[in-house]
Amino acid sequence: MDFLERQLARMWRDSGQIELANQLSFNEYDYLKCVHELKSPRLSDLAKQMNVSRPSATTMVQKLEKRGLVKRSPCPEDGRAFRLSITPKTLNILEKDREIYSALNNRIRKALPENELSRLEKLLSKVCDSIGD
Repeated sequence: MDFLERQLARMWRDSGQIELANQLSFNEYDYLKCVHELKSPRLSDLAKQMNVSRPSATTMVQKLEKRGLVKRSPCPEDGRAFRLSITPKTLNILEKDREIYSALNNRIRKALPENELSRLEKLLSKVCDSIGD
């Protein structure tokens, strides 16, 4: 497992984007991914998905907004609420991340025959299911 982590760090460095990755904590990155995946969530939706209190989500959103990573827009359904979206800066980070994971995925696929790849996917799914609870 440590080897994969080091390999990913190396791939980030080689991509020239390591500075972007180092500017974000894991928690910040997790919030950004969640905002992106939820597609313009309200703050309450984000807090629920992240399993945090609304005040905690508010604090993080304010921090990310100050750094130009998230923006707020009025919510058309509820004048008291607002919708969140990622900025082009964040989209760039997430796209580079996707490229790096895709490259790692391609390396793994080239290294394993189909039957071993299938077994690896099943094992990883089993691990993810057990630690996701």
